Order: sequence, then C-alpha cells, then structure tokens
Amino acid sequence: PENPDPMMTMRGAGVDMRGFYRIGPLDLPGRRRGDPVIGRTAFGVLAAGACITLGFMVYAGSPDEPGWWLGFLPFGAWGVLPFAGVAWSVRIRRDGPGATLLLVGAVLLTSASTFLLYQAFVAEPDAQSGIVFVFLPVWQILAMLPFVLGAQSLRSRAARMADDGDPRTRP
Repeated sequence: PENPDPMMTMRGAGVDMRGFYRIGPLDLPGRRRGDPVIGRTAFGVLAAGACITLGFMVYAGSPDEPGWWLGFLPFGAWGVLPFAGVAWSVRIRRDGPGATLLLVGAVLLTSASTFLLYQAFVAEPDAQSGIVFVFLPVWQILAMLPFVLGAQSLRSRAARMADDGDPRTRP
C-alpha cells in the first residue's frame, strides 16, 4: 500500500524529498549516493601521483645509505601531503559535481607533478634539482585550492537547492 504522507513519496532511485533511503517499509536516514566510480577513479589517480612522487624521491636519493631513510620519512610525508589532502576532500564528496571537479584536479595534479619531476630529475638533471621536493608540495597545495573550494561551493549550492525542495539536486 502507498504511504499517504506526501513527504514520503518516492523521488528518483528510491529516495524521498527529505533525503531518506526508501527500502520497502523502512526509511533509513542518509545522503543520496551517486555513481561511486568518480570517487574511486580520483583515489586511484591520487594514489598513482603519490607513488610517482615517492618513486622519484627514491630515484634521486641514496637509499643504499642507512641514514638516508631517516631524512626520507619527513620529506616523503611532505611530498604526499597534497595528494592526501585532495584524497580527503574526495572522501567527503564522493559523488556529484564536486567529485567530478576534484577528479579533474587530481588528474591535473598528478600529470603536472609527474611532468615537473621528470623534467627536474631525468630530462634536465641539475645539482639543484633536489630543491623541487621542498617547493613542489607548496605549489601543489596552492594549485589545488581552487578545485577543493570549488567542490565545496558546488556541494553547498546543491544543498541549498535541495532545501528549497528541488528534487533534481542532491547534496
């Protein structure tokens, strides 16, 4: 039997206007989930970028020396910090237009970082190339700020539209 409450009417794929999952007679509070492929793809791209960065650190360093690994640990953490920050943002916004924007940012971050590291250590090696590992994370964080803030803005906009009762949007 149909539920006579107009707020409980079905909208889209089993979700009512209040954002509850509708599973048979049960209403489970929660967000509507979109396609998780975008979030998973972004995580994969970011993991690849972090691994490439760490790989270039090992390539440029002297891992056969015992003391080298003590210096590698803090610089390795510093090198993957931008990737981890964007991954955290993707975790919050796994679906919707914000996740798509973060995926675009992740692809740009990984490809630009790979290109710059390749140029600094393989194509045109220099005695000063190691300084790239100090400044590249700062540039990466600054470059990703518009993507992260834009994704948050898109999420806030979608939440405001959903509060207005527009069933085409999802927070």
